[in-house]
Amino acid sequence: MMDHFMLLLIFLSAFPYSTIHEEIIFGTQSRSTPITTTTQSRSTPFTTTTQSTSTPITKSTSTHITTITQSTSTPITTTTQSTSTPITTITQSMSTPITTTTQSTSTPITTITQSTSTPITTSTQSLSTSITTTTHSTTILTTNTLSTKTTRSPTTTISTTSSTSTTRPNPLLTTSQPTGNTCPEETLNGLTFPLTVIDQISYSTQLCPPGTASAGIPMASAQCLYSTPFHTFGGLKLLDCGLNLEVFESKVNGTLEENMYISSSVQMLTSKPKQLTSHNITSAATIVTNLLSATMLNESVAESVVATISQLMHTVKDQHSEDTYNAFESLTKTLEGFALNMSNINCSVLVQPNLAVQSIRLSKWTPKAQFYAVTGLSDYSPERIGLVADAANMASSSGHPTDLLLDIKLQNDSQKDWGNRNPSIGVVLYENDRFFNSKQFKSELDTKRRVVSASLTDKSLLDYVEFTIRPKNISGSTSYDFACVFWDYAHRDWRTEGCVKIHDPNGVQCKCNHTTNFAVLVSFRADYTYSEALNWISIVGCSLSIVGLVLTAVYQIKTRKQRGANSTMLLVNICLCMTTYYLLFIFGINNPVQSSKTSVSEQNVIPSSDVQEKIDQGPCTAITALLQYFLLSTFAWNILYAAHVFFLIRNALNGPPRAFRTIAMTVGWGLPAVIVGISLSATYSFRDPLGYRQEEFCWLASLDKAGRFDPKRPMLWGFLLPLAVMLIFNTSLLVYFSQTICCANPNLKSSRGTPMKKKILSSFSLAVVLGLSWVVGYFVLITHEKTLYIVLSVVFCLCNTTQGVQIFILFTLQSFLKTRSRYKLDSKTESKGEP
Repeated sequence: MMDHFMLLLIFLSAFPYSTIHEEIIFGTQSRSTPITTTTQSRSTPFTTTTQSTSTPITKSTSTHITTITQSTSTPITTTTQSTSTPITTITQSMSTPITTTTQSTSTPITTITQSTSTPITTSTQSLSTSITTTTHSTTILTTNTLSTKTTRSPTTTISTTSSTSTTRPNPLLTTSQPTGNTCPEETLNGLTFPLTVIDQISYSTQLCPPGTASAGIPMASAQCLYSTPFHTFGGLKLLDCGLNLEVFESKVNGTLEENMYISSSVQMLTSKPKQLTSHNITSAATIVTNLLSATMLNESVAESVVATISQLMHTVKDQHSEDTYNAFESLTKTLEGFALNMSNINCSVLVQPNLAVQSIRLSKWTPKAQFYAVTGLSDYSPERIGLVADAANMASSSGHPTDLLLDIKLQNDSQKDWGNRNPSIGVVLYENDRFFNSKQFKSELDTKRRVVSASLTDKSLLDYVEFTIRPKNISGSTSYDFACVFWDYAHRDWRTEGCVKIHDPNGVQCKCNHTTNFAVLVSFRADYTYSEALNWISIVGCSLSIVGLVLTAVYQIKTRKQRGANSTMLLVNICLCMTTYYLLFIFGINNPVQSSKTSVSEQNVIPSSDVQEKIDQGPCTAITALLQYFLLSTFAWNILYAAHVFFLIRNALNGPPRAFRTIAMTVGWGLPAVIVGISLSATYSFRDPLGYRQEEFCWLASLDKAGRFDPKRPMLWGFLLPLAVMLIFNTSLLVYFSQTICCANPNLKSSRGTPMKKKILSSFSLAVVLGLSWVVGYFVLITHEKTLYIVLSVVFCLCNTTQGVQIFILFTLQSFLKTRSRYKLDSKTESKGEP
């Protein structure tokens, strides 16, 4: 059961959920000279094979348990395999008690080998599958492997050789739980580096002190290196805290060592991109451009430069000035040339979270080359992109899901003299368009637009470029239309010349006859959930109210001589307004023109923004304005009725002023018209009607594009606030009226008092006609308790859908019955008085 006001009060509530974690503990304990081990297992027994050269082996076996005891001088090779059972294997050179506790949630294996005579307690947590381990009698080996998605999958091991009774941890290691593709937190030379993905640069948690030129910037960087037995940081580089970006701007083009120092320093100085000023960003972009253009360039410099550019793509757009965009323009041009000549530094691919650069040299003719970005892989993974010329390795052949697919088609006749060409193809993938400042296309939503640059050393070989991008829908919106564009450096904006759209159900597909920086500009439209048709309870309730209001208006007009003209006028106008908005609610609250989710045009036209303009169509705006007008008119006439009652109480002899009728007509019909007119003029536009109304149903707008309550929308100041003022006035009048009729006046002498039942009924009748049940709606707005919210909502709907019926019963049916009973009583009296 839904009322027109209730449609505006429903909010979604998110309830946190809890997760239940289960822990399974397996205990292993040994107490005798031949080590006795007790293992709890839930699957099949494991098998241990031990080889020895000179020392006999004592083997003690029980259910699911195999125990091996070995002397100190002979190496032992232990191979353990398991598919589903937690296993604990202990090898000991002497009769030393060893207690091992293994906690597992899947199929862990823990192997501990010790040559000392001191009790050892080891706790191992694992999520891995079977492991094969070879150990010697003088080694403590603990294996702990977590199954994760990695580019490399080594077994993470901590190994220490000792002849003492204690196991000393690595002094550099501060977190002993590394995963297969990360370096744990580590301290080098007093500088701490957090958990980092392999091959990536990490910055120290220690910052340059205040008062220095680089205050707040990390003091050092180090690279997470793949190594055994565990991954560790290396390549420590220190930052001179007395230097800043402006100092390095003039020092490029020195020796290779100087460029390596500059590139690593600039990478550290831009490690906090949100804090960079406009001048900092411009200087950093200029430095990395010069480094890429320098003759002294190697892979180390290129890696630092690409990492710096990736960080610059996280800078705040408000800090970008005209000089900044000039620097970005030079940088993107330089990156295109660098991508074509990456082979000069023996490098083919560089990957960072916001930037990927790849190059390929075509040694033999091929009909096309393909660049792809794989869905779901880590931003740091080199495997997330690929540039291939072999048809067997293309993403379209391998079946890999892709977010971006770019095909560079070469001309068929270019294979005639291919041996003399030996061209290269370079691709640069930008994860956002921060470097491309468009004046024609504006972004109003938090959408990501990838830009891909394709370059060819010999452009005469190109036939066409075809690319497909799978746009990511944002919450509450779906893609509506798109444009295939390229960046025109001459106009410094997106252009469409030479590019056409191709309709593809699997994504957004474009075809261009040239190479440059390509992008797809997608416009989104809100994914509206249109209101369902009113149920029969709402229709029946509103219909009965309409009938009751019409009968009340007719009855008031026919019996107007029995009461004052002002009372009749006020009640008839209230009935007229309420009848009108009930009719509008039944027949017009649902939007008759529902927008289609997708409407891809044939023309390749650049949209003005990523929000699709909603041009006004249909009668929904007119219905919204009429609903607002007649609801406000209803309450305007309510306060006039309350004012009339007040004058009757205060001045029982003279009643309201003589000009009351004229004032009432002006206020009752004129004040709502003024409010509606202001609402329309301030928020409505033919190209943006949703500034005034909602799309899901025909009523005033209350939320912004992000779904948050917006006080600038007309719902607040065009309805809720005026209504609140009117309800406060009506409530005050009801209190005054109830107090007046309930308190006896000592100056008045009457033979009989007014029954309490009649007093309560009079107050209730006034409350109904004043529309005070709408106060419940405000309590619904501020209520967060679920049960109370439901109760108040039901009460509000019942009271307001049947308000017309209540008015009919209290002001028409009751009066009619009283008149009829009085008429019968008078008839009996007359009949008795006749002779």
